[in-house]
Amino acid sequence: MVIFAGYEEQMKTFIESNPGLCSRIPFSVHFPDYTTSELLDISCKIAKNRGFSISEGAKAQLKVYYEHLQKKNNFGNGRCCRNVIERAIRQKGIQMGILEVDDLSAYCDVNKYSDEKLLTLDEACFTFVNESVPMVSGKKIGFN
Repeated sequence: MVIFAGYEEQMKTFIESNPGLCSRIPFSVHFPDYTTSELLDISCKIAKNRGFSISEGAKAQLKVYYEHLQKKNNFGNGRCCRNVIERAIRQKGIQMGILEVDDLSAYCDVNKYSDEKLLTLDEACFTFVNESVPMVSGKKIGFN
């Protein structure tokens, strides 16, 4: 058994590039892209598995970001969620003055940080998503 996986248009081009290949592939399965809601759920699950939660404000940011990305041809779908959460966790480490974010236990000084503050990915952790979404600020970009 051989499994070819990829984006629909590129896979079509690949299979059509060799006349004998198409007849050797008896069927294909199409998996639809995740919805924005599913991407948010995936992001929350990835964060939870790493010991974090995502604030409601940050979820709203991510919703706009994922809606924007889904319109692009090179959107990585679920893989994008992992990259976004990993980047947000690194940003959280910078925000908290922590260099190594893999082990937060050394920074769990309850007098300095509450668990909620330490382990919640808030809007400040996702500022990078605003940089790639033209309308987040509400200002129109371009010419009329």
